[in-house]
Amino acid sequence: MPGHIRKRSASTYSLIFDLPRGEDNKRNQKWITFKGSKKDAGLELGRLMSEANTGAFGDPSKLTVVAFLRTWIEQMRAHREPRTIQGYEQIINTYLAPALGGVKLAKLRPLHIQNYYSYASEKLKLSARTILHHHALLHKALKDAVRWQAIPRNPCDAVDKPKPKRPNLSALDTAEALKLLDVCKGTCWHTPILLALTTGLRRGELIGLRWSDIDLDKPCLKVQRSVDTSKGNGLRYKAPKTEKSKRTVPLLQTVTEHLRLAKAAHLRACLEEGQPESYRDVVCAYDDGSPMMPDSLSRAVPRLLAKAEVKGVRLHDLRHTYPMMMLRLGVPLKVISDLMGHSTITITADTYMHDAPDMAIEAAGKLDALLFGG
Repeated sequence: MPGHIRKRSASTYSLIFDLPRGEDNKRNQKWITFKGSKKDAGLELGRLMSEANTGAFGDPSKLTVVAFLRTWIEQMRAHREPRTIQGYEQIINTYLAPALGGVKLAKLRPLHIQNYYSYASEKLKLSARTILHHHALLHKALKDAVRWQAIPRNPCDAVDKPKPKRPNLSALDTAEALKLLDVCKGTCWHTPILLALTTGLRRGELIGLRWSDIDLDKPCLKVQRSVDTSKGNGLRYKAPKTEKSKRTVPLLQTVTEHLRLAKAAHLRACLEEGQPESYRDVVCAYDDGSPMMPDSLSRAVPRLLAKAEVKGVRLHDLRHTYPMMMLRLGVPLKVISDLMGHSTITITADTYMHDAPDMAIEAAGKLDALLFGG
């Protein structure tokens, strides 16, 4: 929150800073008179602003949940991606503020939160997974409130959090994948969809891929960055999701041959359209050579799937297709986990193994053949 010093006389200063916004979301500016040196005035301003940020300024018992959450959001801006902050703000402004915002933070009890979860499920018809996102945000914010000594304990710890059902995993079979690739031929969507199906890259990793990341002689690609978009900022390059997401993925021979042709076509388009030199290194691009936007790829995939007469899958399900095919080929789970960029092998197992029950039957058949020649 902003703050500054204004000199009033030789040894008197006004310390001006903002308190957390109230339920009306209006600016709440505070003026404090301080007598002493300018250096001491600066130190005092810093102390007061720190108290204001944590809700300890004045009477903390008057601090409401909504005021604290808006203060907490400001603290999170330096530690979270802009798109993540936008999601936090939507949850707070749309759901948590109307339901819990008027409650004093010091008087917030587990029952308040439990009642909100019931209301969100029964009246707002929110899914258990969505409510779990709200729980995760609220738990983290209140955990920080405890750490900042604004409240003695976290009321979320005594709440029964929602338990969403495991979603049914969607993936394309071989025939569906080939039909989708067939309708993509000759379009700018062919390259990203081919890579999604044969490398398991996430959407942001696909859009962030550069030709300098691809070795067509080995052949393989390196995942070294991702992209996201936030309101008014366009494409923003960032590090991959986790350290394990930085990985090397082998390329199929057919994919390598496609990429050789796609790279040459892309360079021609950039030259013909007079695109900046930086565009020449972009792998996933429009026909004019300009970088592809993530949301436009997400919107294109349903249209292409409909044209291919494939139902019930999304862009992210193309990523799921890759490990499911690898599992059916008998590739070890640890290898698949590394290729997918999962932080642990447990994530890979929990995500994919339960959706391939016939693999156990196949394994039993192989064991039967090995032991008894069955």
